[in-house]
Amino acid sequence: MDYLDEAILVKDEFVCLLESAKLRQTISQKHLERLYLLTGKIAYLYGHAYLDQYNESKLALISTINEWISSLTYSSFNLFGDKMILGKETLHQINEIKNALKDIAISSTLDDEDDLTIEEIREQCITYLQQENIPQYNKTLYGLILYGQKRSDEISAAYHDDDSEGEKDSYSIYEGEKQSSEVLEHYTTLYDDLYIHDQHYHKAALLNLLENMQ
Repeated sequence: MDYLDEAILVKDEFVCLLESAKLRQTISQKHLERLYLLTGKIAYLYGHAYLDQYNESKLALISTINEWISSLTYSSFNLFGDKMILGKETLHQINEIKNALKDIAISSTLDDEDDLTIEEIREQCITYLQQENIPQYNKTLYGLILYGQKRSDEISAAYHDDDSEGEKDSYSIYEGEKQSSEVLEHYTTLYDDLYIHDQHYHKAALLNLLENMQ
């Protein structure tokens, strides 16, 4: 097992859930449970990497991921209740930790996913799913988040630069930010729907979603 690669996958899914929570300003009970599960998983990875005398610099990176995830989960998320409505302070904490986690250099196995098109992501995911190579499938699927973020940024920038005289129309900016958020939410939701958490998944249903993905 490559502990850092596993930790990066945990980090990426955790960030994805934070992106979704920030957009919706709520966290469902299902997502709260997943956040706690990921928090336990990163602690498990760090503990075993430490005991196995894993590479020192990589271990330090896993430790950082563990500390940030744990600090946010245990200080900000209440596991009890149907869903959690996020207040201003919690949203601020989520944004800080999310950005910090995103700034951590991602695994080399994900470097090539940065500029994939939707068609390329679809084809690769279908191939890995048919091969039942779930770890690589989930890694490639993360390209949806990267693609959604890129498209979201492009839309936001286009609306901000719309006025050639430099005077930004407030309504135009509002519409741009709204569309930008909707695009990111679309791809975040796709990622949520397609991500395989365990061995109990419906291959035919996932293949159908992938084939119709836009």
